Amino acid sequence: PDGDKKELAAKASEEVLMPVIASTATTVAVFLPIGFVPAIVGEIFFNMSLAIVFSLTASLVVAITFLPMLCSRFLVLDGMFLETIIMRMYKALLKWFRTHPLKSLCGGLSLFLLPAFGFYFGLNNPALLKVLEKTALAGRVFNPGVDSLLASAAIMLTLLLLPLAVAAFFKIFNFVTAKVLFPIVDGIVMKLMLTIYLKVLRALLNHWYLRIAYCLLILVLFVGSLSMQPAMTFFPAMDRGEVTVEFETPEGTSVEKTDEVTRQIEGIFLKIPEVSKVITNSAVGKGTLAIKLTPKIERVKTTNDIVREARLQVATIPGIRTINYKEPAMGKPSRGKSIQIEVMGDDFAVIEDICLQVYERIKNVEGIKDLENGIKAGRPEFRLVFDREKVRDMGLSLVKIAEMARSHVYGTLAGKYREKNDEFDIRVEAADLSKDKIARIKDLEISLEKGKFVKLSQIAEFKPASGYSTIERKNNARRLIVQADPDRRAIGAITSEISEKIKDIKLPPGYTINFGGENEEMIKAFMYLAIALVASVLLVYMIMASQFESLLYPFLIMFTIPLSYIGVVAGLRIMGFDFSVTAMIGIIMLAGIAVNNGIILIEYILQRRRENNDSDVDASIAAGKLRFRPILMTTFTTLLGMVPLALGIGAGADFYQPLAISVSGGLLVSTILTLTFIPTIFIMAENSIKFARSFMAGFTR
Repeated sequence: PDGDKKELAAKASEEVLMPVIASTATTVAVFLPIGFVPAIVGEIFFNMSLAIVFSLTASLVVAITFLPMLCSRFLVLDGMFLETIIMRMYKALLKWFRTHPLKSLCGGLSLFLLPAFGFYFGLNNPALLKVLEKTALAGRVFNPGVDSLLASAAIMLTLLLLPLAVAAFFKIFNFVTAKVLFPIVDGIVMKLMLTIYLKVLRALLNHWYLRIAYCLLILVLFVGSLSMQPAMTFFPAMDRGEVTVEFETPEGTSVEKTDEVTRQIEGIFLKIPEVSKVITNSAVGKGTLAIKLTPKIERVKTTNDIVREARLQVATIPGIRTINYKEPAMGKPSRGKSIQIEVMGDDFAVIEDICLQVYERIKNVEGIKDLENGIKAGRPEFRLVFDREKVRDMGLSLVKIAEMARSHVYGTLAGKYREKNDEFDIRVEAADLSKDKIARIKDLEISLEKGKFVKLSQIAEFKPASGYSTIERKNNARRLIVQADPDRRAIGAITSEISEKIKDIKLPPGYTINFGGENEEMIKAFMYLAIALVASVLLVYMIMASQFESLLYPFLIMFTIPLSYIGVVAGLRIMGFDFSVTAMIGIIMLAGIAVNNGIILIEYILQRRRENNDSDVDASIAAGKLRFRPILMTTFTTLLGMVPLALGIGAGADFYQPLAISVSGGLLVSTILTLTFIPTIFIMAENSIKFARSFMAGFTR
């Protein structure tokens, strides 16, 4: 009866109202801090956090207002809800056709004629004609009148048969569900699981030594998961099918020679079948190649495999001083490699010596590739060593001589030319540019008194030398970088091993060795996320404390958050993933998701104890029995939703795989803990409170 449906909807809504609000609020609370994490992590996950917060808020409003109304109106107690609604609509439509024949005729004609007019006038559209030419129907008939008639008939037939087809589908679906799946899942599997669960729960709640043993087991598993934590990395590796190759040639190499090297590297990559496009750029002393691979689903080899294959051949090309293979990835430094060891100080000679020591110690570290010692070959140059006595005797100025030499090499700045917002230098150079500049400088004549001249080579000696093309500084100190890229190993594990190998290098005063690059950004990101995790946990605790009006019961539920880390580590280990930023985001999400089942369970335990005067053990068993099914349903629906992402199905899914694995593994463990561990510690806490009260009462007497 309608009255029963309304009463059931109202009673069910009232019973779960506060737990549902609290559960949604705890989930929303963990995403707010994620959205405000600074740096690159916040930029990546800000939009995701907002989307989840607003969608959960909207779903809560729908669940506590719109859904009860629908249940009170359309709830069917025999489980044939969709089929019944569709058949009602279909019968109502047929009844309207019978009672309004004229309107039905007009409606049918309009449905028949409107597509005909649309097709007729649409055939004057060239774009539509091209589309029709590609369709099978247009290829066979391609007649406006026939096409219109067929389209109208198809629309009418669809409108008439669609309700019947949908109703038939749901009738078959309901039959299979009710007669096949439901007896197996609910009658056998669910009952068996519930029976085993209740036996385990009764044993734990009725025997103190089993409770202590179970708590010790959970503690051992938790400590073991901490010791087995995967190595830390910034972001998970992603196969985007793009590679950038940057190389440098020795100082002074011409553009033509650099371009020749570029063409050789390009030829190696173009011979690989998985390479679809190569874009090159050559400059003085350096070159760049942008390589695009075929889509991931069309190739068996990964980007790493292809780069490894090409690297062996590129290594045989002469004339390459340094080379760097870059795959676009989140968090990688814009310049240099992922692993950077910065050596800073004042004297380049000392810095170079330290860099060589670092290089020798880490060159055999497992999991690194393309290691560079940071020492760049000097740029060829000539240094002028003046005979100061001759210069002084001739009454010349070293400053003026240097200015004259510079003008012969670079020209003299005569002015500036401006065009709109651009400004260009105007330089005047000697006309004989074909002559060697060094020879020109040597022959440079410097005027003396009484119209005499002296050549620069007569008062200065030209010595070949080398100088730095660039001088890098950080915090006002000179810097060289020993750098490498990871090769199938986490950044955290590599940097830990490198730290051990270089920690005993003796540094002169004023010289330092620091890690930069991706490792530096990774440490910052994890620090920010740790702060976000603490903020999320505090928000979740405050929400639960306000609901239960107690500090104890939320504290008991909060045990599921750290203990769910057992499942996180197990999932990452089994799937072969490192502990990345996205995995950390999954742990923060668990802080809000893992407590939801605990809220529902504890709330019902307290309700049974308050309304039925049940003992703590009886109330816990009754709550476990009643909440067993909904807890498993919510858990498995979440897990099934995470399966495609956890398996990396779809474009870009590999970036979020650690997140899905963390949530899935942690949620699975937290569900088991909710059903068993929370009632166990609830009984232990209540017994401790009773003992403390009796002890204090006896003490006061």
